[in-house]
Amino acid sequence: MKVGYQVAFSLLMALTTGPVFAQTQEQLDWCYGKDSAPEKTVDGCTAVIQSGTKTGKDLALAFAYRGFVLLKRGKLDSAIQDFGEAIRLDPIDANTRINRCTAYSFAGRFDQAIEDCSEAIRLNPKIARTFVNRGFAYRNKGDYDNAIKDYGEAIRLDPKLAIAYNGRGKAYGDKGDYDNAIKDYDRAIELNPNYADAFNGRGVAHARKGEYDRAIADFDQAIRLDPQDKFPVENRALAVEKSRKPPNALQQAIERSIEAQGVPTSRPSRRP
Repeated sequence: MKVGYQVAFSLLMALTTGPVFAQTQEQLDWCYGKDSAPEKTVDGCTAVIQSGTKTGKDLALAFAYRGFVLLKRGKLDSAIQDFGEAIRLDPIDANTRINRCTAYSFAGRFDQAIEDCSEAIRLNPKIARTFVNRGFAYRNKGDYDNAIKDYGEAIRLDPKLAIAYNGRGKAYGDKGDYDNAIKDYDRAIELNPNYADAFNGRGVAHARKGEYDRAIADFDQAIRLDPQDKFPVENRALAVEKSRKPPNALQQAIERSIEAQGVPTSRPSRRP
């Protein structure tokens, strides 16, 4: 009778614990799998974090992966918090530092962004996008010289990185060096012919040089590539107006428009 009870109890445990194990494995796959949908990544990593079954680097990855999805969704405070936990658990992971640098920049916390990217560079100086992200933060602070240096280092590490040429073009443009800006935009467009933001940036540089026909052509292409972006539309209208007015009329208007636009952002990689 005792033996029968033990067999029955073992069978009951197998029946009740089997589905829970399968669900847990599914959640692990959602969290750590490369092809998981964003909402599944969040659900899976949250389950992993709450389960208490992972520690150290494995737990750090769960926080980092969830933080990355939150970053893409614009939930910056939550993303920064998750990246902070990941860094606490694994302080030498440069990729998580890079992603928190991005989150800090998007939140307007540029000094903290620069600090994180600088630490990421110390940990691994061979990742081009770290310099792109720090250059973005420098440019937003108005430190154009350091931005240009960082974009240049990113280009040295990865000569085909279009976003680095685009970013350096903007920094050159901010300094009033429109010829070098146009050269960098040319290269960005050569590398990525569908780069709407580079066409818009080159159009601004041409407009500031008084080359309105070229500017309008670039704004037209930017609009074709990204019809939802309002800035090329506004810039085109200003360029058309300027081409019909005395000099300096549109210069100030374009500058006001560019100041209002802020800085286009760069997207981090899928995984930290």
